[in-house]
Amino acid sequence: MANLYFFTEARYLKMGNSIFNPSGVLKYDLFKRYLNIFNELIIVARVQIAKDDDIAFCTEENRVDGLNVSVYELPYFWGPVEYFKKKRAVSKIIQKIADNLNDKDRCILRVPGNIGDLTSKILKKKGINYYVEVVGDPFDVFSSGASNHRFRLIIKLLLYYSLKNTVKNANGVCYITEMVLPQRYPASKNAFVNIISNVKLKNSDFINEIIKFDNSKVNIELISIGSLEQMYKSPDVVIDAIAKLVTLNYSVHLTWIGEGKFKDSMVNYAQSKGVHNYVSFIGYVSNKQELNKLLDASDIFVLVSRAEAQGRAIIEAMARGKIVIGSNVGGIPENVSPEFLVPKNDVNALVNKILEVKALNNIDKWQLRNLAKAKEYEETILQVRRDVFLTKVLNDERKYL
Repeated sequence: MANLYFFTEARYLKMGNSIFNPSGVLKYDLFKRYLNIFNELIIVARVQIAKDDDIAFCTEENRVDGLNVSVYELPYFWGPVEYFKKKRAVSKIIQKIADNLNDKDRCILRVPGNIGDLTSKILKKKGINYYVEVVGDPFDVFSSGASNHRFRLIIKLLLYYSLKNTVKNANGVCYITEMVLPQRYPASKNAFVNIISNVKLKNSDFINEIIKFDNSKVNIELISIGSLEQMYKSPDVVIDAIAKLVTLNYSVHLTWIGEGKFKDSMVNYAQSKGVHNYVSFIGYVSNKQELNKLLDASDIFVLVSRAEAQGRAIIEAMARGKIVIGSNVGGIPENVSPEFLVPKNDVNALVNKILEVKALNNIDKWQLRNLAKAKEYEETILQVRRDVFLTKVLNDERKYL
């Protein structure tokens, strides 16, 4: 029996004997795709007991474990200080997992992150092959403006070089972008490589007929989707743009979808700018049909991140035929046409781009272009490529590179 151990930075909740993901991303519905090739999937991740405030997130829709998918629990920690306090305990558990692996078991590390880097070192020392999915870039996440941590530069360099080393020593590498991540974190010349987006789009996620943006109407409905756990999605920049548009007497409204510790401060920031009636922070939306309704009701999707590996939400918006304005960072330019890119942290450029879009006469041409681009990420297309990669992982009998 071939089992796959999947090491991830995800933080999970436990209620009873079940595991849940409060962010609703890395959950059973996604993990099932690994079962096309492997008999069992064992997810290795941080887990904490759900508190009263967490119970609302512990729904069947957010369930992580299930048929042939289980979770191997690591001690829960948050941030670098807690990680170093619990590193020894985490290391012992990973050592135990490594000691009990058989010849048919495989290990995939979802990186960047402390757990992936620590696991790579342990497996390398034991001469055990491992494979990585590269889904982010710490170099951008801890860049100026994206993070205000006082040790930002040190953390950035440590994580950058650690990720480079983890990827270099992997027997196989899967990137979610075609250019940025492979160039910055190159695989070994002997490793097999594939490019597979982490986006998951079903046929029902694609709109049948685009809803053409009527640029003659007075109000402009903007929408953005992004975690507020950190500030690299730039909610402050978008709020500043709203404030400037209101000052210029434009009728505009922003809907922001996403949760996180900075949500309340951004609500207060909008109020301090006098635009709290023009901005709605509606939290996390787990229901895909409800999310699509919100996208369909909008005119322009905005994601002007300070750091972004790919921008999954951009592709989801394109699947609804939305015009997308994005920042020219990370993997965003791989999907957003250059005509709709703006520099990060540039409020004036964002304002001008919104007004430029509103003035377009052939806007449906760009909407159709975005819909066609999104169809490249349909799940059956990506699953074929993923199965090819996972089959190579399964059949890889080489000794450690």
